[in-house]
Amino acid sequence: MTKARTCIEDLVEGTAVDEIFLVKESSMRETRTGKNYIAAKLSDSSGSITTRMWDATPAHAAQFKAGAFLRVRGRVESYQGQPQLVVNSLREVDAAGVDPADFMPTTPRDVKELKQELGRLVESVKDEALSALLGSFFDDEDFRARFCRVPAASDFHHAYGAGLLEHTVAVAATAEKVAESRPGDLDRDLLIAGALLHDIGKTYELTAGPNFDYTDAGRLIGHIVMGCLEAEKRMGAIPDFPAETRRQVLHLIVSHHGQREFGSPVLPATPEALALHHIDNLDAKIRAAADTSPQPGDDTWSDYQRMLGVRVYQRRRGG
Repeated sequence: MTKARTCIEDLVEGTAVDEIFLVKESSMRETRTGKNYIAAKLSDSSGSITTRMWDATPAHAAQFKAGAFLRVRGRVESYQGQPQLVVNSLREVDAAGVDPADFMPTTPRDVKELKQELGRLVESVKDEALSALLGSFFDDEDFRARFCRVPAASDFHHAYGAGLLEHTVAVAATAEKVAESRPGDLDRDLLIAGALLHDIGKTYELTAGPNFDYTDAGRLIGHIVMGCLEAEKRMGAIPDFPAETRRQVLHLIVSHHGQREFGSPVLPATPEALALHHIDNLDAKIRAAADTSPQPGDDTWSDYQRMLGVRVYQRRRGG
């Protein structure tokens, strides 16, 4: 992000704004008195801010569409202790005239190092069938390029560029340690392969930016089913792929959310599936908790985190 920009992370109550932002989401609503207003979220690479435009017209709503770049003028107010940008005027900006990097949050990790670790983990799987399956994905340049760009989610955790790469590497590296600590209980190669493949459907479920959102297929099918379909297709193209290995891989993908109410059609029913679910959940929640920040006016606690069900204590390091 260039220094000349007014970044969202720097917006505080009373700030006058005249800047270009990306529309993350938007909807036209009615006040209690029947007047139209726009409720939106604007974003840049530093974060997002709740946004309102009062007395909005259909013409305003047509411009205030998700994925659009808008130059907005307005002022930051405080609403329920949180900053809120109130827009007075706007105009749409041609995407060709902006730098996408200014509007795409990215992993804080070194992407080159993450790719190297991904390669190491893939190569560490020695089972012939699983190695061939991993190769069919990660030796595919188009797949790998997209896999290394997309977020792991549109919200909640790893919701930034290369988030899926970061999350997958973390889950697989933890799975490696867990498998090595329980050699008689867990199949190391199967667990690591499952960790590397559990979220492959997100490569097709989510867009690669700058506005991270769901694809049409992602909304209609979802990443668990899409991951199973893609894995099934690639296993079918590998000669003599073992039927039992196929079942185990598909079970790892289809059960990794752990509960039906969280999207898993079946519950984890093998030691590897149970381990994968808990490792996946652990990484997602640690990232979500680590990414919280203090509420305005309260440097001790974050605001309520729906994914975690709590406000997160902002630890005083060294205190």
